Amino acid sequence: ERTRLFMGTLDLDEFFAQLLVAEGFRTVEEVAYVDTDELLGIDGVDEGTAGELQARARDHIEAERTATLDRAR
Repeated sequence: ERTRLFMGTLDLDEFFAQLLVAEGFRTVEEVAYVDTDELLGIDGVDEGTAGELQARARDHIEAERTATLDRAR
């Protein structure tokens, strides 16, 4: 279920989404706001990849907030 979450919200392939789950990430918020060093500790993740992951996660969170506000109006 978490693998599908990361695949859908962060536009990741299955392998990379499973890697995040295996590293203990459970939510998009954790990816968005974790210290970058934790992402850099994952094999194959460099600073560019870590930044892109966090940007995608933060964009998703912001889009959800906007949609929630729009529905509330």
